[in-house]
Amino acid sequence: MVKRQYVYRRLFLATCTLLLSLAAGRPAFADQDIANANVETAAERAHFAHDFCGVAPERITAYKERIRQVQHGVSDFEQHWQAGWRRMDDESTQMSQLREGDPAEFAARVKSDCGRLKWMAQNAVRPRSSK
Repeated sequence: MVKRQYVYRRLFLATCTLLLSLAAGRPAFADQDIANANVETAAERAHFAHDFCGVAPERITAYKERIRQVQHGVSDFEQHWQAGWRRMDDESTQMSQLREGDPAEFAARVKSDCGRLKWMAQNAVRPRSSK
């Protein structure tokens, strides 16, 4: 039970981080940190979508390239993408354990999470409007 809450807490925090970073106007040095965090969050989502939502590797690659185009100011895109991808390994292990321990709960959570991730992925690649 605690492990499941941890997975959802991480997804919630990642979502909040992305939304706050898109909404807040920051100084230039903070923009780079925000862009780096956005790339890592996008990679975490992509890894989850790949492992549990049945998203094809080609779509993950296309999503990665769209993120690369939208997230300007990233210090090292590939490094941050890989960091986010690796961070999701622990959560993937926990979700796999849930699949084995409680298949009905796993199916319900994956259905919900995959729908949410699809919506977030579509909105994450929209360029920010200039004010």
